[in-house]
Amino acid sequence: MSSRAALAAAMALLSTACVAIQGGCATTEARSVRPAASRAEAATEVEPVGVGFACVRWFIAGTAEARGKGLARLVEDGIATEVESDLADNGFVLLRVERARLAEASAALSDATYARSMLLGQPLEWMDLATTPVRAGTVMFVAGRPRESADAILRLAFRGWCFPTVESASARVELRLGEDESTVAAVTIDPSRARPRQSDLPDGRAIVELGASEALLLAARPSVPAVETEKRPETSLPPTVASMLLDRSPFPNRATVLVIVPSLADILPEPSAARR
Repeated sequence: MSSRAALAAAMALLSTACVAIQGGCATTEARSVRPAASRAEAATEVEPVGVGFACVRWFIAGTAEARGKGLARLVEDGIATEVESDLADNGFVLLRVERARLAEASAALSDATYARSMLLGQPLEWMDLATTPVRAGTVMFVAGRPRESADAILRLAFRGWCFPTVESASARVELRLGEDESTVAAVTIDPSRARPRQSDLPDGRAIVELGASEALLLAARPSVPAVETEKRPETSLPPTVASMLLDRSPFPNRATVLVIVPSLADILPEPSAARR
């Protein structure tokens, strides 16, 4: 065979191989394409495995005024029930929601919600759900009163466990607000002079019991700006503890809503029909 004929045969073989590879890639790509879930579904599709809790973070778009109207709408429309707690004095809104209506709740707050979830298990020791650093001199409302902060880290901590009851099962959720403050008395090479101080914030505790079909929403109640007058321009109020912890998110122009979801299926009693 001449060199030209050999070259032509090789080119033909290479062309056939490329077509086969492209066809195979196209087939693989077609198999991997799946319809995307709506954002409302994506915000609630992850649930805990076994007995324990999951925390779903909703990153809500929109202005503070729109978020406030959305939170009010959840209660007015009967989607959620507000839970009374001392945390309200620090700007928190706690809402009890049926898990079957979480998609409705997400849609009522925003039509553009991102979600991330994390399994929590059943922590008997406090674990952080949200933290944020605070610079010295920052003024914020603590338990309804303005206070100037030192250099500190604000913490919203959680612990909880699930337990059977006579007819069903329940989950106990405990929430705690605190701050870690570090002060250095003098410049020294002795590291023992810098001592972290951990303390609870006033009106910083809440205990909520959830049923097998319920979830708990935590949000920051948006503050209402002062009314603008001719003599005094509109000014923004100092943030609450809730606003410091939840109104900041990794996404611009979004606030965070925490959704605590218990899983009790493994400890629920058998239905009465099955026991018979």
